[in-house]
Amino acid sequence: MKLLSTVSTLALVCLAVVQANVSVQFEKGKGALDGFINFGEMMIADRAAVSGDGEVNGITPETTYTYGIYNGGSQPPHRRAVAASDPTRRSPGQSLTRRAFAEGDCPITDMFDPEGRLNPADGATYQCTNKSYQDVCAAGDLSSKFPWLVGPFKATKYYITLQDITLSLQDGASNNVVGKYFVIKANNDIVACGQIQNKN
Repeated sequence: MKLLSTVSTLALVCLAVVQANVSVQFEKGKGALDGFINFGEMMIADRAAVSGDGEVNGITPETTYTYGIYNGGSQPPHRRAVAASDPTRRSPGQSLTRRAFAEGDCPITDMFDPEGRLNPADGATYQCTNKSYQDVCAAGDLSSKFPWLVGPFKATKYYITLQDITLSLQDGASNNVVGKYFVIKANNDIVACGQIQNKN
């Protein structure tokens, strides 16, 4: 797969962005990656859209990452014990716990899909293409709608730019992503997870 530059633009035709007080934080120590994405509202070809701008730190060069938006589950994040052999222990034999993406640490269920496109009623196979993503893709299926994140050669930071006409930040909208979880995976393992929240 062709490597992307450190700036990935997921849509090209846009007008001025109105910044909303909404963001997601990937906290250091709670996954392999840390960083943030700030979200705003904009217009693309006369259609309302959500923009996102931020950065992800700790990526592995030339590693491919998928990403998407998921519904939250009922279980809160929890802490797990660290094995005696784990090199992150403070000292040999000392008992402690740390944050890690074990079961329940990223409290998500299924992918955000308000249109019900992941499981078509007619039994058809779900297919998402970026050419007509607004008509065929689940709203949260970001890395199928747009390019995957690929760690730049000899770099550990990735600048993210999202522009999506299928998402909203408006209260009451079925495609509102506030309160949902932004998840980044490598080899299907969760490496970053954070809830999209109002800043105030």
